[in-house]
Amino acid sequence: MLPDLMLSAGEPAASASAPSRAAADADAQGDAVVVARDASYAPQGYRSFEFASLSACRGEVLAAVSRGQASGRDLLLAVAGLVRPTAGSLAVAGVELAAPVSNRRFRLRTSERLQRGTVGIGVVTGLLDVDERQTVEEAVRREAGLRGGAADEDAVLDLLAELGLATHVDQRLYQLEPAARLRLTLALACAGGVQVAVCDLDDPFVGGASADEARSAIGAVREFALRHGTCVIVATHEPVLALDVRAVALDIEAAEALDALKAASGERRPDMEGGDAR
Repeated sequence: MLPDLMLSAGEPAASASAPSRAAADADAQGDAVVVARDASYAPQGYRSFEFASLSACRGEVLAAVSRGQASGRDLLLAVAGLVRPTAGSLAVAGVELAAPVSNRRFRLRTSERLQRGTVGIGVVTGLLDVDERQTVEEAVRREAGLRGGAADEDAVLDLLAELGLATHVDQRLYQLEPAARLRLTLALACAGGVQVAVCDLDDPFVGGASADEARSAIGAVREFALRHGTCVIVATHEPVLALDVRAVALDIEAAEALDALKAASGERRPDMEGGDAR
């Protein structure tokens, strides 16, 4: 059966539907580590994600689906505390990261910043690049060390094995095929024992991994998340990932694609709720 689909982004704040049952249950149990309510990012005329509502828990993978790359990328940067939503609410590990309407400051005070090692982020080309002369092991060990997590050889090798990169540890990054690059960027996001890992599966660094390769990588990171209690959020243009994990749409086109996927599945469960994106 399909997991819950949360198609709630893209709604005007005044008419936003209630959160999905899965999100509401997570909030009630105190398990949600990332909670967005009508979060938008549109500084100085630039328009990115708008009215995004989602809830993600420890031990799960959530796919943020959009037809263009910018909104998904910017949402991940916001969760990582690197850009600040200009409206709505975005709380990560109990820290509110959105700018109050009455005080549109785009730089966070110290008390509003995430603690080091709370969120890990994969490759973001042009912002968070990697040295492609490094080996896979070197890149992941460096990232874990920067976050203050376990950067010893055994911890890094265990992570790489869990994400299907055991045979790639000594390869230089420039030698990797797209499928391995996709798994590497997930490993970089998860390194260091973070609470939340965010990864853009459409980043140019990945270089065009197929939908099947993305689903295979998501299966590996889903097992990792369950085993370690990590909350993983991925941005993607592939609605088919909703066959494997819970998904939220960030624009109308993605909402329509997820609706079509639900219809094609031939199943309509009571706890599968669709947002009224308009």
